[in-house]
Amino acid sequence: MLKSMTAALCLAAAAASPALAQDEAEREAVALELVQITQVAEISHQMLEALEPTLGPSLQRNYPDADEAQIEEGIQIFREEMTEALSGITDFAVKLYAERFTLAELQAARDFYETPEGARMIELLPGIMQESQQYGMQQGMQAGVRAQPRIEEIFAPAN
Repeated sequence: MLKSMTAALCLAAAAASPALAQDEAEREAVALELVQITQVAEISHQMLEALEPTLGPSLQRNYPDADEAQIEEGIQIFREEMTEALSGITDFAVKLYAERFTLAELQAARDFYETPEGARMIELLPGIMQESQQYGMQQGMQAGVRAQPRIEEIFAPAN
């Protein structure tokens, strides 16, 4: 009896395997469309470009004796490394989308982004994300300033 059940389960799994592989391939294909429509790679590069103006001042703070040429070289190195790091963003995003969404969800999202409303959202999202990041950084800095006296109390020597 146990052998029969095991054999039946193995046959069921073998029969389902091509269907699962086809579903995964379909999800990946639609996920790729979605990633391309939503311009994931382009938005990632825009975020990098938005970050670049902060690099010079940051390098200058960390290396106060550096001259302008060294700072520019440091920015260029960072740019090269980030460009390399972002080269796989499309494949990474496709994998994430395909793993986390069903085929129907991916198709619905793709269909939405192909509408005028979805296109408008794609157009506005990079700016919204950039402003949200700036807001988060400002709030983080303010929270750090407010937290500093309390943190110093923890580490102050006991009197």
